[in-house]
Amino acid sequence: MGRIKGRVTQFIILEIMNSFRAFATAVALLSSFALPFATGLAQGSLTPPPGPITPVMRSLDQIEARTPLIPGAPGVTHANGLYTLTEPGSYYLTGNLVRTNTASGALIRFAANNITLDLNGFTLFGTNGNMGVAIVGGGFGYRVLNGHIVGGTAQTNGVFTPAGFYSGIDLSGVSVLRGTDSLVSGVTVRGVRFRGIAASLNSVVRDCVVDTTVDHGIFAGSVSDCRAINSGEDAIRAAAVLNCVGKSVGAGDGITCYQDEPSVVQNSVGEAVSGTGIYAYQVMNSRGKSVSGAGIYANSNAAHCSGESASGSYGIFVTGTASFCRGSRPGGIALQAAIAIGCSGGTINSTQKHLGTP
Repeated sequence: MGRIKGRVTQFIILEIMNSFRAFATAVALLSSFALPFATGLAQGSLTPPPGPITPVMRSLDQIEARTPLIPGAPGVTHANGLYTLTEPGSYYLTGNLVRTNTASGALIRFAANNITLDLNGFTLFGTNGNMGVAIVGGGFGYRVLNGHIVGGTAQTNGVFTPAGFYSGIDLSGVSVLRGTDSLVSGVTVRGVRFRGIAASLNSVVRDCVVDTTVDHGIFAGSVSDCRAINSGEDAIRAAAVLNCVGKSVGAGDGITCYQDEPSVVQNSVGEAVSGTGIYAYQVMNSRGKSVSGAGIYANSNAAHCSGESASGSYGIFVTGTASFCRGSRPGGIALQAAIAIGCSGGTINSTQKHLGTP
């Protein structure tokens, strides 16, 4: 019996030793496979190269070269509290600017083409007296971005009390050829004696808010995602208007076309007192409202629109085809169109009526 136990013990010991030998062999094989990969993933020597230590990161000027709008900076001249940018380039505000000089002349004037001005979230204040324009340029290739302009003009029930800045941003002057290739984005303008934002037919204004202007609120080629209210004349005047709200409290239109350019208004709201809510070549997915003018006046076609007039001639007037529109004019003509397809409202005058138009 003792002899059997001894043999069993020897057998167990031999099996354990064989298992250790197999494990060692496996480890050696894995190490031989892993070594080339470990070498391939090595990050190099940790010893720094010889010579003096030099910067390895790029400076901010190398990433985006910009010039602060401060007296004495390159391309910036300053006199009597007014700034002139004399060289093409990119400039930015370093703080709020408060204008105290009530003489004529712009607070910031572009005297060269191809200038970008980043207001950097700051505000231009000009609230007293009869000041000049906050930002003006008579050339082309301008960008004005990201900030605020505050004048001193107020209004109550369409009656204005002018004060402060004459206009907020004027890149047009007296000619539609001025201010071409320009962009205004992310700017708010409040309380100016003339226009909020004005540029040329070949310009873009987007993501801006204008409140209280004696004349036009926004005057540009293309206007999108903007809001202009409490304007004495046209709240938004442009060739293309998308996702906007325009409200006139004076004699102007809520949203209207830019001179003779065939204009398109889409996904927008226009309101007026004596003018037209929306006046354009084509109007789509929009709402126009007026007290004594037409709610919507389309010189071509209108689709999926709503037009209301309290005492004007028409809720909606369309020279061409009105599709799936609804007009409202108590005691008058709700909708007038050459062809009315799927339209509704009160009295509808049309040569051809289709798809349930009464």
